[in-house]
Order: sequence, then C-alpha cells, then structure tokens
Amino acid sequence: MRTGEGKIRLFVAIDRTSKFSCVERHERAGKMVVAQFLRNLIAVVPYKIHTVLTDNGIQFTNRKQVERMNRTIKAATLKRYHYETHSHLETHVTDFIAADNDAR
Repeated sequence: MRTGEGKIRLFVAIDRTSKFSCVERHERAGKMVVAQFLRNLIAVVPYKIHTVLTDNGIQFTNRKQVERMNRTIKAATLKRYHYETHSHLETHVTDFIAADNDAR
C-alpha cells in the first residue's frame, strides 16, 4: 500500500469461522516481522489457533481468503482515498476492520 510517505505493508489475519480480522501495518515484510505478527495474533485471539493459511507472499504460502480480504480493505481505503501519512491510513484501516468485525 502507498501513502504520501511511501510504501507500507499491511498484514491481515482472518478467522475462517467467525471472519474476525486482525491487521497490522509494517514498514518491512521480512520473516522476522511476519513471525512477530503471528505472535501478536496468538496473543489477541481468545482461542487456540489450529491452522494458519497464508497468501502467496514469500514470507508465507497459500490461498485465497486473505487475498479476498486484502482486496476488500484496498477497495474501502486506497481506492477511495489518498493518505498523506501512514498513520492516517492505519487509523482508517483500523476503523474499517473494527466496523467489519463488529458487523460480523
């Protein structure tokens, strides 16, 4: 994703059953950052994670559910608005995810 400040990475996790989403913004997308994202995810979900499916990023592997949510997030944010700062984008994405989770 891009803002006026440059490129950032958005990590998205979605529970396949409840559709609960968790999102984090990062400057880089290396394996150590991804590992920390997964540790953070484990800390916030109120249940034991059984299986992790991922998109086709080199840090991950696999399928479509996250790709679909990535498109949904982009359609609700970047395709509709221009963000001058990463912080502004992060606030809007956080609000969008909270509203989406609450609606589910």
